[in-house]
Amino acid sequence: MVSLVKGTSATTKFISSQLINFLNDIPLHNYTKDRLNNIIERNCHRKKNIDIIYKISDLFQNYERNRLMGDKRTQYKSIESLIWFTYFQWDNSIIVPIGKETTPIMMLPTHLQPFLRSDNNSQNNYQGLLNNWPLEYHYDILHNYQDKDKLTKDNDKSKKVSTLRNLWIQNDSNAVSMTLNQVNIESHPLISPILNQIQFLNNTLWKNTTKGHNLLPIVEIPLTVHGETIPEVRFKNLIKDKLNTVNNVLLKQWPALYNPTNIAEMLTLLDLSNTATHRDTARCYNRCFLGKMYQLDEHSSKWQYHVVQRSGT
Repeated sequence: MVSLVKGTSATTKFISSQLINFLNDIPLHNYTKDRLNNIIERNCHRKKNIDIIYKISDLFQNYERNRLMGDKRTQYKSIESLIWFTYFQWDNSIIVPIGKETTPIMMLPTHLQPFLRSDNNSQNNYQGLLNNWPLEYHYDILHNYQDKDKLTKDNDKSKKVSTLRNLWIQNDSNAVSMTLNQVNIESHPLISPILNQIQFLNNTLWKNTTKGHNLLPIVEIPLTVHGETIPEVRFKNLIKDKLNTVNNVLLKQWPALYNPTNIAEMLTLLDLSNTATHRDTARCYNRCFLGKMYQLDEHSSKWQYHVVQRSGT
């Protein structure tokens, strides 16, 4: 396997042929090999996507190096990464035919495109998120508690102040609607789908995998040591940090499946893994897919979680 270094003059034809030849020696199902083959051929001619080619090359080399060293555990970590990146990142977009082009354009769903900031429209929408993202001020919470204390006894739990933070932590069904009440109505189409996806993840995939720590989408604006709200410039940075977290979670760590062919193929591969003769590879597919498969139903516009029984691998 030839090492590929950024900035070298290796031709795209040479790069793709080397990777495709080496792909034959990696213990992956033929379905996955075909996808990786297409990914390599599709991206090696696109300068903006060349990082995908380098990532594939790095994982191939890690696999081969650890195989030669006899490090089986690390060897199959590379296999897992190849599987996960193939189905959840590199080949996971909505396919949109443009005019008479034979090659369709692949893109993310509308509500996630602002995070890419790839054109003027998505940049404007990202600015809209920055300007309208839901906030909760600790100053307001403190004063609400003080007002309640004047009217109720301390042990009257039914009349305690309900904060947005508590609604999200408790997976309250009203969390999204109550949060949207805090932002102007014009920004609802931009923010609502993002909040709905986060709420779905909090209620399903993350329930048993993140030790009860839900993603809190709102930005909490703290007080200074003098009991005053922090300067505006500071909470703008907090909003940017929160949007970076949301971007990282929804696009990189826990992406939905947007390519319509992915779910069916993944379910087939999980089925095959139950009877696979190569148990180590089967375990890789199980670890990559089980508990992570969800998509947006195009008819109902609701999120769907695919529950698959774990095999005995």
